[in-house]
Amino acid sequence: MKNHSIRNRLVLQLAGIAALLSVAFFLTVRTVAERAATDTQDNILAASAASIADAVYSEGGDVRLELPYSALSMLGTISEDRVFYHVLVEGQSLTGYDDLRQPAGNTRAPVFETIQFRGDTLRSVSVQRSISAGTQAKRVQIIVGQTRLGLATISSKITTTATAIGVGFFLVATTLSVLAAQNALSPLD
Repeated sequence: MKNHSIRNRLVLQLAGIAALLSVAFFLTVRTVAERAATDTQDNILAASAASIADAVYSEGGDVRLELPYSALSMLGTISEDRVFYHVLVEGQSLTGYDDLRQPAGNTRAPVFETIQFRGDTLRSVSVQRSISAGTQAKRVQIIVGQTRLGLATISSKITTTATAIGVGFFLVATTLSVLAAQNALSPLD
């Protein structure tokens, strides 16, 4: 026969609640931390693309670019990720990786995407601006992409920490459940 004591049932219920709370905590921390890491990478990508966009100029009716070192070096500070860029003028390649694809849409706001490029997963941003070249305005599009190795490392560390905290919480909550059940039911003994 199974032992259906009030104490055992109470401990199992409290331990079950602790397990659910531990899992909810783990998922919440992991989701929030990964979103924060992605937002950070997006902000740095956008700053890099804006830095490149600011370096585009017109000379004699032609669009030119002196790629600032800082535009790509700011991305290298995250980790050993690789960085790719492509600058287009009126849809024609000016410099960079010709096969780095343009995102769908034609918007002035930065467009972020996660794409596959040369066998790697990249997080990319595309920004557009107009530049006066001679007597006409030309549309310039800057695409900057970065591999996600650093983000994966950060995510792994966060997952490990969240798991350790979740397991620790579960063990402490289960121990406290046993003590609470014993204390609450001691008058019945």
